[in-house]
Formats: sequence, structure tokens, C-alpha cells
Amino acid sequence: MHASSFCFHAPENVPAAVTALAQATDPAVLAGGQSLVPLLRTRRRQPDLVVDIGRIAELTGVRVGARGLVAGAAARQADVLAAADGLLAAALGSVGTMLTRRRGTIGGIVAHGDPGLQLAAVAAISDIDVTITGPGGPRTLAAAAFFTGQPLRHGELVTSITFAREPEDQGWGFARVAHRHTGPQLAGVAARVALDLDGRCRTARIAAYTLGHPGGELLDAAHVLVDARPDESTVDLAARAAASAVRPVSDATATADYRRHAVEVLTRRALHQALNTVRNGGTTTDGFIRRPLP
Repeated sequence: MHASSFCFHAPENVPAAVTALAQATDPAVLAGGQSLVPLLRTRRRQPDLVVDIGRIAELTGVRVGARGLVAGAAARQADVLAAADGLLAAALGSVGTMLTRRRGTIGGIVAHGDPGLQLAAVAAISDIDVTITGPGGPRTLAAAAFFTGQPLRHGELVTSITFAREPEDQGWGFARVAHRHTGPQLAGVAARVALDLDGRCRTARIAAYTLGHPGGELLDAAHVLVDARPDESTVDLAARAAASAVRPVSDATATADYRRHAVEVLTRRALHQALNTVRNGGTTTDGFIRRPLP
């Protein structure tokens, strides 16, 4: 199937892009095209205007700012990954393949807002700010809002994303399972844990992504850990609470029960990794399942 007819515009600066978006009835933004092009070809999106932001130089850079990593909306995922560390690197490194990461943009992932992708879980438990520019000027939102709703207004454009530095007093964990190494994502869990000097859990944050789950933190699962000295039984309780909180659906790759069970197993793995990180400095950064370090 071919895309329906649409007008095409490739502005060279942000004000021109915003003006074009505001004047169109149902516009779409093209950056890397990894999300939009399949929608166009299957006619699930039929915009009257496609605005290509790939020529806007100010949207393509990646730099280290005062708060952390600042990436333009059109920055390639591979470029952000090269500068990232910690939980962001673990999650972003498991998105697609090296070829798709070289083409896909970081702003595209955020603006697309699919709660079934890795960045949904990372955004739920991390300090990530998104700058949006529209006819009324710029404004800033937490990245988590993109995966739990539709925060963009008509004529607005994501222009940059700021990823705060990894907190030095927290451990992080990330575990996922896919149909194949680069196949459909079945489920994944991101976790952060901070311990007091006596070993008690001061803060805990857990988020899962899987088909059908609307995104957001799993507050009840994290609450199991707070004020406790995390051990195998505590982690197991938190994992079961996480599985109870998600509402996955079935599709051709996995049943809802399988996805729910996967969230339980992956929560256990992610928490063990986070605890090992904060206690012993042991981490993994490839985004795949790892057993607790010895």
C-alpha cells in the first residue's frame, strides 16, 4: 500500500517549522521516519502536511549541559547512546538494531510516546525534561507525560530532551525480553534503588513496559521495598506486586499471561541488578537479562 497524498515542507529553522505545523489541519513531523513512515505506508496516518525537521541544524546536536545530557529532537539515537550512561544507555542500546538507531531520532521516540517501548519505563522513573516549541513559545514537560497521554498541542514541536545525570547514590537496573534479539519487545522493567548507610531502602522506583500496559510507575511494587532491608523475599514480593499491577494484552507473539509473568521475572532481575549496583558497583549496560552478580 502507498501513502495517501500530502504536502511536504522541509524548513531550515524552528520558527518556520512551527508556523507550517500551526497552519496545517492535520500535520505530521518527519525526523528519522522509523515510526511515521510505516504509518504513512499503511495509511494509519493520513496527514495533509509532512514537515521534515532533518535540515534544522539546531535540532541535531548532542551536548553535555549543566544538568546532564541535552539532545536535539532530531539527534540520532546512536549519537545519544554514544554519550549516555547508566539506565539510559542500557535501555537505548536495546532499541531496534544498530542500523535503526543510526536512523531513528531521540525526539521521535519521545514524541511517538509508545508505552510499549523501553523509553516509556525509563521516562517513568528518571528526571527527563522535554522542551516543546509552539506558536505561544517554548514550554517544558516531563518525558513521562508523553507515554501516558498526548501532551502536544496543535502546531507544537518537540525541540530538545534533557536527561539528568545518573544520581550517584542510586543503583539502577534494566531487564527485558524480546521475541528475538532484535524482534518484537515482549516486556521490560527499569528500576532505581537508593539505600541508607544501614542498608535500608530509602527510595525505590519501578516501571514496566509491555503491550497493553499504559505506562507509569508501579508505585505499590516500589512501596514494598521502602524502609525495608531488601533481601530475596522482599524482592520477590515486589516482583509479584509489579506483575499484579500491569494489564497486558495478548497478540501473535505472546499471551497476556506470559507478559505478566515476564514482568514478574524481569522485575526481580532488574531489582537485583539495581541493588548490586548501589552496593557493589556491578552493572550491565547491554539491556538484556542478567542474573544477580555474585
